[in-house]
Amino acid sequence: MKWKHALVLICIFVFGSIIGLIFVPWTGWSDSRSHWGEPFFIFLLSSGLAVATHWLYRKPRRLYKMQAVGLWMLFGAVAAIAAYRCVLALLFILGYLKY
Repeated sequence: MKWKHALVLICIFVFGSIIGLIFVPWTGWSDSRSHWGEPFFIFLLSSGLAVATHWLYRKPRRLYKMQAVGLWMLFGAVAAIAAYRCVLALLFILGYLKY
């Protein structure tokens, strides 16, 4: 089965995101701009899955390369967005504490 690894990684990502967002404690105040825990968890999950993609797709076939590039783009984009949200939350908290 050629899509086995890709489906497993995507399922880990989806279920990990759902479970992580439910069980990660609220990290911030009532303002949603101060919540940094959820994006940080998603960043760690996506980064770990990008590394796992690298180690699983080291075969020289073309199909495996296309799957790896697609998964890297998915996990990389999600990790970049999550990191951006973490930085925004940090800047909001630091700006709030400044005054």
